[in-house]
Amino acid sequence: MSVEHPSATIPFSVFKRALRLLWEELFLLGLAGYIWMILGILILPLAPITVGLFYVTNQVAHGNAIYFTMQFAGAWRFLSRSLIWGVLNALAGLLIWADLRYYQDIGGTLGTVFVTLAVLLTLAWIVIQVFTLSFLIETGPTHLRAAFRQAFVLVVSQPLFAVGLLIVMALLALLCWYLPIMLGYAFVYLALIANVAMVTLRDNRTSVNRLSNENNRAPR
Repeated sequence: MSVEHPSATIPFSVFKRALRLLWEELFLLGLAGYIWMILGILILPLAPITVGLFYVTNQVAHGNAIYFTMQFAGAWRFLSRSLIWGVLNALAGLLIWADLRYYQDIGGTLGTVFVTLAVLLTLAWIVIQVFTLSFLIETGPTHLRAAFRQAFVLVVSQPLFAVGLLIVMALLALLCWYLPIMLGYAFVYLALIANVAMVTLRDNRTSVNRLSNENNRAPR
């Protein structure tokens, strides 16, 4: 799947559909979320188990049945690419942290501008990473670079949805601040949003292309 030339937009109804799918698979998705929480504490398996969770939610977004061990199957299938993705994000996190520390020390208006810019770039990076995992699952374990590229194009071409996703992420973070036990479900919901958005965009583009082909074949 490619979205390098998107011809349709992602509707905000994606958030509602993702919430409905979460409710329908509440038990198994909850297990996946809390497995992600528990194993994530160990740091090393965090990237593979995160990709495994996105694998599960991708199946839900496609309307497929899921089972308990599917998360581990997904983590194993995408193991090498998930580790590369994890290392890249760890390096990016260290770079962002160093930049913020440096610009905060500058102080004044210039420091504030650079800190604000760094924060905005960090938020954009986070959204891109969420969609990168969705595209990685959809395109296969050998297409990490393509997944990065397609996620970047999607975020640039769908700015309103990206902002909406950031707002939802902020609300989920606020919820988890007061109710940390909800972290597992919150991350599952985020993964569902990304996968449902990707599937919806694909379906919308298919419909647009079909209508365009029908119009081109119509007699004039």
